[in-house]
Parts: sequence; structure tokens; C-alpha cells
Amino acid sequence: WVALAKKYTDKTGVQVKVQTAASGTYEQTLKSELAKSDAPTIFQVNGPVGYQNWKGYTADLKDTGIYNELNNKDIALKDGDKVVGIPYVMETYGIIYNKDLLKKYTELPGAKIKDVKEIDSFDKLKEVADDMQAKKDQLGIKGAFTSAGFDSSSDWRFKAHLANIPLSYEFKEDGVTTQPETIKGTY
Repeated sequence: WVALAKKYTDKTGVQVKVQTAASGTYEQTLKSELAKSDAPTIFQVNGPVGYQNWKGYTADLKDTGIYNELNNKDIALKDGDKVVGIPYVMETYGIIYNKDLLKKYTELPGAKIKDVKEIDSFDKLKEVADDMQAKKDQLGIKGAFTSAGFDSSSDWRFKAHLANIPLSYEFKEDGVTTQPETIKGTY
């Protein structure tokens, strides 16, 4: 951030102060900084949850150049029709696969695909995973999927992220745009 601020100052002449917080103190530090007469112009929020604490300090960014540069405007943080945050880093979901194992699978008689590029939908992924599970002994595996683990160093992936997937689809289907009081689905 300091290097980026220097480049911005060199290009525009506008001085930029970068304020950081010690580990675990960001919310406290931001609260203190926002109370000052020279409050930060730009600050970070932790997605929709963090936004709830700071929404009184945000402006609508819908008509800004930075918002208009987004290739996918769905990733912007919104409050109704108001664009309140532009992501610069995102955690997202994906599947990592073992190339050698998938190659071994595709060479088996009756494999559901001949090339990993054929996995282009959830239905195809499920078909392949189910078939791999059925052929696990031939493949020398215990199962088609594994996780990073449930130990304390990675359990946040399940508690804080994976639960968001079904919830996000439920919220989208129900038109929920603010934090709900209750969750309707059964999980």
C-alpha cells in the first residue's frame, strides 16, 4: 500500500497517508481514525458483514470510474441500489484437481469423460465424481473428493465460507439484499 500510495502521489501530487493496524485491531483502529477531523478517505470493510459497522461512512460509488472499470459489476459490495465498496482482493471458490489421477480416470473403460475440459457444469462434475467414487479401488483412492482438513488452522473454510454457498443462492432466490433476521432453509 505504501508503494502504491507513493506512485499515486508521484503521478498526482496528492499526498497519501497509509494507516495500518496491528493484527486483530483493524475495527478498533478504524473507529478511532474515523472519529478524527481528518478521517480516512478510503478504508477497507470485511464484505457485507463488516459493512454493517461502517455504512454511515460510505458514499455511492455507482457513477465512479473505478466501478465502471469492473468487468463483473456483481462483485461490487452493494446496499440496495447503492454501490458501497469496490473489491480489490477476493476470496473465491474453486476446485483443485490432481492431474495424474484425472488422467488415470479418463483412461479407464467407461470413464464419463476423456478430458478434464469436459467438466463444464455441476452435473458433469457430479457424474465424474460419482463414477470415480464407484471406481475408487481401480484408481487407488479412498474417495473422489478431499478437503484441506478440519483442524483448527483450516476449519474457518467450512464455518465461514462453505456455509455461504447455499445461503447465497437462497438469499438471491428470495431477493434478500440486507442481513436477514432468520434463515428459511434447512441445512
